[in-house]
Amino acid sequence: MKITSLKKLVITLILLSSVVYIGSASAHDQFGALGAAAEATDMYRVTCYDSNDGSGASDHLFVQVIGSNSGNKVSAQVFKGKMAVNTTESVVVDKVLSQGDGDYTLTVDKSAAGPASYLISYHCQSLSGNHTGTDLLPIQDQ
Repeated sequence: MKITSLKKLVITLILLSSVVYIGSASAHDQFGALGAAAEATDMYRVTCYDSNDGSGASDHLFVQVIGSNSGNKVSAQVFKGKMAVNTTESVVVDKVLSQGDGDYTLTVDKSAAGPASYLISYHCQSLSGNHTGTDLLPIQDQ
């Protein structure tokens, strides 16, 4: 049983590292893990801003979540002002929250008890699709 779990972990890490490599040119990526508790939640602050490089002010935050296929579905929620969006792993449509420059709250949770790992791809973009300034600050790690 330990060998099977180890094989799954190695395969997951290889797949996640290839996704990070492929997406690194145009997005920011955050790998994380949620503990065994059913209510485990990670939280981040994503700041979108005009980086003064000609890309312009931020129009929206793009978020995509990839889970570890551990049996738990991993979901991400993004909040800013009175708006929110949710996306779940295995969902083809990526989520965008159009709320301009400023701080967005990003939370990550899972569907049931048991550990789960994830990869979040996130980046801020201008109205014309240019990549704008994007910073991430971890707030809670469960």
